[in-house]
Amino acid sequence: MPDRTITAEQSQQLENTVHHLERELNNLYLQAGKSMLEAAEQTAKKANTLTEKMIAAKKLLNRVQNQTRCPVCQSFNPPINRYCGCCGTELLKERNTQ
Repeated sequence: MPDRTITAEQSQQLENTVHHLERELNNLYLQAGKSMLEAAEQTAKKANTLTEKMIAAKKLLNRVQNQTRCPVCQSFNPPINRYCGCCGTELLKERNTQ
């Protein structure tokens, strides 16, 4: 029957191996987390840029269509509305002359 006892040196080597593998695994998780964070930040930056462009385009479209923005809820209303179609606030007819 083979001897199943291990020496103190072998035990220390196994312990070192375990610690080394744990460090490698933690580094892998850290790198994955960093990569995901960088990807999320890039996506958020692109989304913010697109949102800003969309808002600018909507403002221009509404100006062209002569719509009025509600001072309370910020929704746009057609020029014939005297009251906001969303919240009912009376709309001031300040038309853009540009």
